[in-house]
Amino acid sequence: MHNTNAPPQAELPSTSKLIKSTVLAVIVAAVILVTVVLPAEYAIDITGFGRLVGLQRMGEIKVSLAKEAAADRAAETREQPPASQPATPNAGVPELESASVPVRHEQTFTLARDGSTEIKLQMKEGETASYVWWTDGVPASFDLHADSKALNINYHSYAKGSSARREGILEATFDGSHGWHWRNRSPGPLTITLQTSGEYQDIKRIE
Repeated sequence: MHNTNAPPQAELPSTSKLIKSTVLAVIVAAVILVTVVLPAEYAIDITGFGRLVGLQRMGEIKVSLAKEAAADRAAETREQPPASQPATPNAGVPELESASVPVRHEQTFTLARDGSTEIKLQMKEGETASYVWWTDGVPASFDLHADSKALNINYHSYAKGSSARREGILEATFDGSHGWHWRNRSPGPLTITLQTSGEYQDIKRIE
């Protein structure tokens, strides 16, 4: 004779009970996925529960930070400054040929950690201005854009990314304010110098 510990047949769950338990587990997992995981991780709130308890806001922050970090990494990969780049180069603003007498400005400012600032040139459609800006070595997040209250244009993008130095020629596509927004995402203070030269009526810094 052989002794076995197998339970009696009557104590084993039936096939129908196993199927019901499996279906119930799948339903519970789906509910958790829809009400908790999707809002908290991906800002997808199908039921509205995530917005009610604050999970959707958490997800929006995560998604925004992930996109911003990916954009910064991509920009840094494309535009790594040369290793020998001096902190304050002597190269000036490229000369700009123009029928009018060009104006010229230079500004240096320091941003605290996560600080930002904006400098805008008041320009007319078709006017051009050459520019060069550089940091003290650490890349800064930048957004070169324009707006016009008169034309009801809130935002027009020229370029954005992350870099320790940029230069070029800015051509106004319409009458309005055209310029740069910088943000310091480094752990310490960041100094930026901007030189501009060309056709513009005014230059203003917006804190």
